[in-house]
Amino acid sequence: MNETQVIAMVMSADPAGDPGVLALPGAAAALAISEIPFHHILAGVRVGKIDGKLLANPNYEEAKGSTMNLMVAGTKDGIVMVEAGAFQVSEAGNRGAIDFGHDCCRRIIAGIEELVAKVGKKKWDYKPAKSAKSSLPRSTSSSALTLPTR
Repeated sequence: MNETQVIAMVMSADPAGDPGVLALPGAAAALAISEIPFHHILAGVRVGKIDGKLLANPNYEEAKGSTMNLMVAGTKDGIVMVEAGAFQVSEAGNRGAIDFGHDCCRRIIAGIEELVAKVGKKKWDYKPAKSAKSSLPRSTSSSALTLPTR
């Protein structure tokens, strides 16, 4: 088994900017160019809103005047995670910020794909092990959670 763990450690940083927001694209780039068989490229961006204008990865000073603090993570095809905090933002405004963040993620991913084309390694062949049947009994309770279908 080849378990993989990525740990982002700040060695040096611009004191005006949040280095934490770079951990996700950094880890994604490292996995993308490696031989590790992880085939989804992720990116993340913090979105702020200053004077009605959306801003990607605002620095600490800009963030003080922001009416929104939104973290969006995603792939080219979809959004994986959203964390949000805001002062009276409409649903449409929030959706616009999420779309803006996803567009930023796509641009970061495009840059990572360019890096992979230049220096990426061939991925290891990976075949998942056959899973053993669980020894836990299956629930027969009628109170089990059922999710609505679309």
